[in-house]
Amino acid sequence: SEVADARALGPGLSLHLRGSPLDISSLAALLAPGSSVLALHGLALHPPAGGLAEEGLACVSGAAFTGLRELEIRTRVGGGEELGRLLRAPALSGLERLSMCVAGGVGEVAAEVVAEVARAATLTGLRRFRLEADLAYGAVVGDAGIEALAAAPQLHSLVSFVATGTMLGPAGFEAVARAPFLEGLSELVLERAIATPRWAPSSRARDLLPLLASSRLGGLRHLDLSGYAVGREGATAILASP
Repeated sequence: SEVADARALGPGLSLHLRGSPLDISSLAALLAPGSSVLALHGLALHPPAGGLAEEGLACVSGAAFTGLRELEIRTRVGGGEELGRLLRAPALSGLERLSMCVAGGVGEVAAEVVAEVARAATLTGLRRFRLEADLAYGAVVGDAGIEALAAAPQLHSLVSFVATGTMLGPAGFEAVARAPFLEGLSELVLERAIATPRWAPSSRARDLLPLLASSRLGGLRHLDLSGYAVGREGATAILASP
């Protein structure tokens, strides 16, 4: 009955299934040809227990969406190939907001996930991007992931860049300072992981200086560096920033 109700939804609406158990047969029914779900404006799929596995990602990537503008997915490390197919699907070429929560894999989650985002030429119209590492599974977003995203040419139109569960050093902040999309941002969030593993480097104020001293932050209306040591140097740089 839940599937039948969802199939009766009209276009222009968003369907959020956060924390909802969703087996493959139910997901396939939701996204079947002729389903009104395919005309939704937004779709959020956050199943529990690690998120969508490869089979679930394949189901979403094969859906014939007609007007999807916002997508939130919770996935897991190990589904990189199917994630790539999903992000490159022609039906997602109109996406304006993409939010990804990644679970699994102690250490950096960025390698396979970010590589697929960076290769997805269909995301050229993206305006808002969010990458969240699921700390409950020991995952973090590190320098390598941020560097790859900062260099991705298809993200040039972003107005909002959010990364939570990060663990950045000088290279990560320098990459953001050089990012082509930085000047167009009104929101920048680089939130440090709350529960950092023993191998994590400590946060140092000087690591943030390449970003905070940048002359390209003039469009920002919201800057969030929660968890990072800003210090006197960083505070001075913020005050001097245009």
